[in-house]
Amino acid sequence: MQDKVYREIHSRIDTSNIYIRSAVSDCGIVPSSLNWWGNEVASEIKLLRKIILEYNPKLLISFGGFPYEFLRRVFEIKPKKGPKYWSPSILKNEFDRSINNFDVDHTNIIPLLRRIIPNDGTEQYFQYAGTNISERIIQNKDSLEIWIK
Repeated sequence: MQDKVYREIHSRIDTSNIYIRSAVSDCGIVPSSLNWWGNEVASEIKLLRKIILEYNPKLLISFGGFPYEFLRRVFEIKPKKGPKYWSPSILKNEFDRSINNFDVDHTNIIPLLRRIIPNDGTEQYFQYAGTNISERIIQNKDSLEIWIK
């Protein structure tokens, strides 16, 4: 992404302000069905909601089904789905939808696949995802405060 952005607009993204975290602090509380979202997960959702309200990020990238559903619940997006619902093909469709509906005035959730089975399409997936995200960053460059000065 950094390469495409630089080649097109001769600017670099300041990566020192990128916040990275796991959806939950303890992987043992990750639910395995639609109905089991325990109190521990609910408190993690509230915590992330508070952080998002404070910092108002323009872009949130999730890796895999559970983190994507977790973010949907942070934003109270319905209907609720179980983590097993988010197959690679459904996540790809959600990725395309999120790219097409990108709005710099709101927080955008971009779901990516967590695991890629190595094959001829692996490199193409990363190229496809990176190019699409980069294009949205470039299109909205004047509204994003993410640049190295």
